[in-house]
Amino acid sequence: MRKYEVVFVHRADLDEEKSAALIEKFKNIIENHGGEVLKIDKWGKRRLAYDVKDMKEGVYIIVHINAKPEVATELDRVFKITDDVLRHIIVREDVERRGRQAGGGPGNFRKEQPGGENMLNKVILIGRLTRDPELRYTPSGAAVAKFTLAVDRRQSKDREKEADFIDIVVWQKLAETCANYLGKGRLVAVDGRLQVRSYEDSQGIRRKVAEVVAENVRFLDWPKDGSAAAGNTARGAEGGSYGSEISFNEDDIPF
Repeated sequence: MRKYEVVFVHRADLDEEKSAALIEKFKNIIENHGGEVLKIDKWGKRRLAYDVKDMKEGVYIIVHINAKPEVATELDRVFKITDDVLRHIIVREDVERRGRQAGGGPGNFRKEQPGGENMLNKVILIGRLTRDPELRYTPSGAAVAKFTLAVDRRQSKDREKEADFIDIVVWQKLAETCANYLGKGRLVAVDGRLQVRSYEDSQGIRRKVAEVVAENVRFLDWPKDGSAAAGNTARGAEGGSYGSEISFNEDDIPF
C-alpha cells in the first residue's frame, strides 16, 4: 500500500448535491478496490489558470489515500472519462530517496528527522513553457534539462493578469523526454521539490538560485503538429533510474 495525494477539479456549475455525489463516486472506487480514504479537503471554487472546456473557474478537491498502485491507475482512467472533471493529478506522497548530498544529488521527497519530526518538500505546478527545454550533459554524461514555466497568479477581476516564472530542472531520461517532446507554449503539470543552491558568477560573486527539481512531468495538451506524444506522463519518481537525479558537484551543472 502507498500513500497518494489525489487532486481533481470539477465543474464550478455543479450544485452541492452533485458535487457530493461525484466525491462519493471516487471514494467508492478507492474503497471497492481495497484502498483507504485518509482525508478529504474541499478547497472550494477557484479561478483556473487557463480556460478549460470554456470554464474560467473550478472546484478543487484534494483526497489523501492509502492504496495499491492499481487503485491510482483505475482512478486516473475514471477521471479521464468523467465529463464533470476538468483536470486531475495523482502524486505519490511516500516517495523516499537516499543518498542526498549537500547542494544536490538524490533528495528525499519526505525525510524522517531526528526526534521523529517529519519534513516535507513538495511542489505541484501547472503552467506553460516560456521557451524550449535546454538539454545539456554533465561531465559524467548525465542528461540534465532546464526550462521555465509561466504560472498564472490568482487575480481579482479588476487587476491585470500576472504570472510567476519558475525554473524547472529535470534529470536523465526524463530530461531527454522533455527535450524531445516539449516546446515553447506547451502546457504541463510538474511535481517535484524546491531546491535552493548557490554558485559563483563570472565576476566571482556568490549568488543563489531557486528552482524546482521535477520528479514527474505530465503533458496536458497536444503539440501543434498533433504528435501522439502529447498527453503522456514522463515519470521520474518511479521505475528505477528513469528521471532520477544523480550525485553531483554544483560546479558540474552545465547551466
